Amino acid sequence: MTPETINLNEKLSELAKTNNKIMSIPEIADYCGVSKQAIQQAEARAVMKLRRALYPVFKEHFGRIPKSATHIHRKTYQNN
Repeated sequence: MTPETINLNEKLSELAKTNNKIMSIPEIADYCGVSKQAIQQAEARAVMKLRRALYPVFKEHFGRIPKSATHIHRKTYQNN
């Protein structure tokens, strides 16, 4: 990880521990001292990480993989 990523992760962790209100992307970006795009990219990576982690649970529960899965994920779970 780059120093910028580590700093962003630390700021987001600090924000999550201390703030109980819903914040917009611009507010989060201002708090972390980064661009709105950086926050959007971090959010997209987090969502994909969560989706990858939940695919096996989804498949076990529903007997299939989500329709939104890309061809890469389909290949990954095709043999399972």
